[in-house]
Amino acid sequence: MAGKIDRAEGKEPKKMNGVRQIGHAAARRFLSLGLLAGVLFSGCATARGPSEVASLYAQAVYARDFRQAHSLLSAEDRRATIDSETFARQYGQAEGFALDVGRRLAASAKAAPGDTRIGAGTAEVRIRMRYPDADHPDLFDLLLGRHALLLNARSEAERTKILGHLDDFLRGGTFPVHDRQETFSLVREGSDWKITRGYALKGVHIHFRIALAEGLPIEVGVFPREAVVMPGEAFFVDLVVRNLAGLRVVARMDHEILPKDQEPHLSLVDCASLVFLRPGETERQSSEYLLVSTIPGGTRRLDVVYRFTPVQELGRGEEGRP
Repeated sequence: MAGKIDRAEGKEPKKMNGVRQIGHAAARRFLSLGLLAGVLFSGCATARGPSEVASLYAQAVYARDFRQAHSLLSAEDRRATIDSETFARQYGQAEGFALDVGRRLAASAKAAPGDTRIGAGTAEVRIRMRYPDADHPDLFDLLLGRHALLLNARSEAERTKILGHLDDFLRGGTFPVHDRQETFSLVREGSDWKITRGYALKGVHIHFRIALAEGLPIEVGVFPREAVVMPGEAFFVDLVVRNLAGLRVVARMDHEILPKDQEPHLSLVDCASLVFLRPGETERQSSEYLLVSTIPGGTRRLDVVYRFTPVQELGRGEEGRP
């Protein structure tokens, strides 16, 4: 019969179409060994030490790759932070060429592990991170201050030139650096270690709402609509404002923090106060906040209300704005 396996002891397995055939028992042995090897190599590939995970997290944050940073958080922290996209946007996720630059810089950061204390499924790691100093005067102009909008607006030729100069600095060992001592807490999950920051226990939920004056012909979207932030952290909120009218609209934007008595704990770092829109125009506004400290009394929720009101008369010097 064509393809019949010769089971006679001591005989060489036959070939079919130039491929050597093996018996069922031998095949099972090879399959078992292959599965075992796969399990072993898989385990080796995912089993990272706490210092390595801490370094990867620190590099992701430095690169402003907060999607990657979110993936390195514990399962409890990931659940508490709503979702990875919200987490990334609230901290200012870099995109496009700005992300390429950040990753290039982060890849050259050096980690020097310090004290590591490992307990029953937990670890505390202290490392010294040596980061490239992108804000140094010799590099600030080249990297455009790592300003995402400016970097992403560069042409392909300009991007190639920037990366070429950057690589020259990195290869030459002349890139200025700055050191930071950082301490991380980790928890063991399966065969891997994950960063734990306590978002579920200490994170403050901040909700954003829009209030438009009656008859104001604009449409406003806020992103994210909710954020979970740790005390001492800065975060960003984007507003997209669209003029629905056939005339130019000028509106004042104020923000209100509720409850009122907790207002001192959420500081507005940077925010525009006036919106000028041509007919049909859309404008993006970005606000930066700092959750100054832990809120007394166990308050775990704040509301930020953006109030838009029309401006009937422009101040001096604003009449000429297109």
